[in-house]
Amino acid sequence: MTDFCKPARVFEWVKGNKKDGEAKTKSKWVEKHYGNVNISDNKLSTADENSVLNHGIQSSMNLKPAFNCERAWIYRLKGDDGAETTFALRFKTKDLAQEFQTSFVGSVDAVKALEAEAAKEAESAPVEAVAAGSAAAVAVTAAVVEESID
Repeated sequence: MTDFCKPARVFEWVKGNKKDGEAKTKSKWVEKHYGNVNISDNKLSTADENSVLNHGIQSSMNLKPAFNCERAWIYRLKGDDGAETTFALRFKTKDLAQEFQTSFVGSVDAVKALEAEAAKEAESAPVEAVAAGSAAAVAVTAAVVEESID
């Protein structure tokens, strides 16, 4: 997992309102932040304003090129309520964008590995409990058989 802290512009995709009876608005990209963007401990945040980006990296996140530009990336954040928020980050140079991509993909891979490890532990925990339970049952059965022999 690589730490990353470089300046970028952060944009959020704001969906327009197309409901009848209400003022119709168009969907658009809204700039939310300009400053350092941090990736550390599988968490993405901004250095100055935690209200803009302040979330963990999810195993389902994918980076896609944005704005027909080599300096920008798009990803989606899934909320607890099932809603998705789309963010775009644009960097000053192509090299910064590639460095971000490397760090981001490394963090996504680390999260996937942690989730796989947790799934293996969850699978093995019931097996160990059953094994411990059957060992206890064998001990009780042996004690009962021993008492009946005496």
